[in-house]
Amino acid sequence: MADLCVDLVPLFTALPQDEKIKLERLVQHQNYQKGEIVIDPTVSANLVIVAHGSTKLYTLDETGHEDVLQVLHTGDYVGEDWLFGQVNTHSYVEATDNSEICLLRRQDFLKLIHQQPELSIRLLELSMTKISAMQKQIQLLTLPK
Repeated sequence: MADLCVDLVPLFTALPQDEKIKLERLVQHQNYQKGEIVIDPTVSANLVIVAHGSTKLYTLDETGHEDVLQVLHTGDYVGEDWLFGQVNTHSYVEATDNSEICLLRRQDFLKLIHQQPELSIRLLELSMTKISAMQKQIQLLTLPK
């Protein structure tokens, strides 16, 4: 496992070590018991990194039925879109084991971005690289067979 929780998130891995350390200082390490809710639609402006343990990302339909979207294990993360302002209207993250979770709050992240605009440029470049790779993948998936 990585020494820094932010090392587990591909968006941050290409950042210089000193900038990753600044980000890591903003991360809150919290322990959750099995069954505890980590994120719900009322509290969602966080990047969630599973440092140890496991969680599930799910939504609830109108009848209250749980639809599991993803199972997250040590080293996985969710909420990159929430960190950048996407509003969570229906997703939950729940610990499925006793877990150590790293939370990076949007407001802390934005404060750092305002203090260090060069970090936002690097993150924008990395995001564009990721989007470009996803577009190529979509093109490959839509090719006739």
